[in-house]
Amino acid sequence: MKKIYIVLFGILSLTTNLLSQAPNWTLNSNSFENSMTVVAVILVDGVELTSTNNLVGAFVGTELRGVGSTSFVNSENRYVATMLVRSNVGAGEMITFKMYDSEKDAVFEAVNSFEFLKDGIEGNTSVPIIVKDNNEPTNIELSANKVDENLAFATVIGQFSSVDIDLGDTFTYTLVVGEGDQNNTAFTIENNNLKTAQSFNYESNDTYSIRVQTTDTRNGIFSSQFTVSIGDVNDKPTDILISDNAIDENAEIG
Repeated sequence: MKKIYIVLFGILSLTTNLLSQAPNWTLNSNSFENSMTVVAVILVDGVELTSTNNLVGAFVGTELRGVGSTSFVNSENRYVATMLVRSNVGAGEMITFKMYDSEKDAVFEAVNSFEFLKDGIEGNTSVPIIVKDNNEPTNIELSANKVDENLAFATVIGQFSSVDIDLGDTFTYTLVVGEGDQNNTAFTIENNNLKTAQSFNYESNDTYSIRVQTTDTRNGIFSSQFTVSIGDVNDKPTDILISDNAIDENAEIG
């Protein structure tokens, strides 16, 4: 007789919560004589961080001079970090920042910097400074803003470019709602080029207004209004009219 062995395996499911490992930013405040107060919010990739696990560190060179964690401020409905920045001089040291994003478990270099000032205050809970990893574009330029009437759809008018102090940024351009957007539907943007979405008639309207937004690689934005002018061209004759097409017989020459 064959014996059949039935083995039951118990499956144990373990759920492990992997906690983000925050940087070990600690300093001995007793090593410094002076301090100033910094109140800040943190922006990473254009998004304001909203967790009590986020950190901002203040540095002089590579030396940590202050650290703060974000906490929710009810009156402002946002997460704000308050910290003391330390120094042994009264003024002049350049303070830079690093940010720890607990959701991404990553540290980012901030683009902000300012000089240390003994007993100084930078920001408050109502108007905190913004510590961020990106400088937003500050302007949009259009290489040409005039197009002749009667041209075909998708005619290229000009090319957009952006002013941004962050080297190497690339930009995306879109037509957006806002001041000066009343003629957005008459145009399109493709590969940074402003194109026509219709054929224009100078005699009907010779100026159009659009609003354009530029977005950089870290979601920094800037928008501006542009006026597009329509050029008048010599239209071909479409008919010939004569005031009178009858003449009496025997009329004099001339």
